[in-house]
Amino acid sequence: MKNLIFTLFGLLILAGCNKTDNGPQISSYPMAAGNEWTYDRELTFTKYESDNMENVIESDTVDNTVRTWIEKDTLMNDTMSVKKFRAHEIDSEVYETEFLYTDAEGVKCYAYYRGSGLMAFVKNQKRFKPIHGVPFGGLFTVHKSKTDELVYEDPPTLNLKMPLLNNITWTYRLPSEELPVQIDKRVVKAESIKVPAGTFECFKIKYEYSNDSVFDNVNVYDWIAKEGLIKRHIKKAPFVFTNQEDSVRIGKSTDTYSLKALELN
Repeated sequence: MKNLIFTLFGLLILAGCNKTDNGPQISSYPMAAGNEWTYDRELTFTKYESDNMENVIESDTVDNTVRTWIEKDTLMNDTMSVKKFRAHEIDSEVYETEFLYTDAEGVKCYAYYRGSGLMAFVKNQKRFKPIHGVPFGGLFTVHKSKTDELVYEDPPTLNLKMPLLNNITWTYRLPSEELPVQIDKRVVKAESIKVPAGTFECFKIKYEYSNDSVFDNVNVYDWIAKEGLIKRHIKKAPFVFTNQEDSVRIGKSTDTYSLKALELN
């Protein structure tokens, strides 16, 4: 499974959390060069005896640590000022890079290097292949290209609408030849969550997929605070995978990133 992740964002000041007549809001995202987030990643695979997903045959867990950071301010195409974000899953030689900025609408992705991750193997060499369009690579950018070359978003995608408020929805990605699915994001609620780095006041954001039935059983949630991305949870159930002998099984996977440390300038 392609491992990698990354980050978001867009302002040189630390994100602010304010209250309005409509309730709490997050007005910006922490975008200073040198900001760094470290996540515990837990990936679980559960194999079932039959399609009804009642009797568990086997369950495996893969744990890892992911570091993401803002490397520097940079200029692209001689005119576009962006933040260069890097992501590295520890014990892997693979990195990913995204170039993000903010405008009046919010945090946008200007370009990215998709990178190529390692496959996660569990007992008996069973292998899980992630669905293209689920954000395993990139905390905010769902990659539309399968190449490892620099890809420009045209137009740039609105990864995170600002300010974040309860019940808002925005279109993140429209269907394209490379990724024939529309992805909207919706703020589900405001809630306090506890992760290894502490307790944070967050907005819970749901990814909503349309135009492709393959995503009917995919659930993706992000928890965003004024300090950044605090948690991500991806669940796919049911999915089909094969083992070394090419036998087909029905299973469930969950992929969870939980903030364990952060440094903000």
